[in-house]
Amino acid sequence: TNTNTNNNNANKQTPSKEGLSACLLVNDENPRLPEWIAYHYQILPLRSLIVAVDPASRSSPGDIL
Repeated sequence: TNTNTNNNNANKQTPSKEGLSACLLVNDENPRLPEWIAYHYQILPLRSLIVAVDPASRSSPGDIL
């Protein structure tokens, strides 16, 4: 019976701590940014994000980030 227990434990997968990274270019997207980040964090799972601000943007996402 000990062999069966060891085989059952070997078949269980451990949760992965890996995730995805993304680079995001924003241009006046501040109202949508929190929802976008939360959605992709949960679904992908997004774990690393680089945010670049378009030079033509009239707003900065700094307060949100």
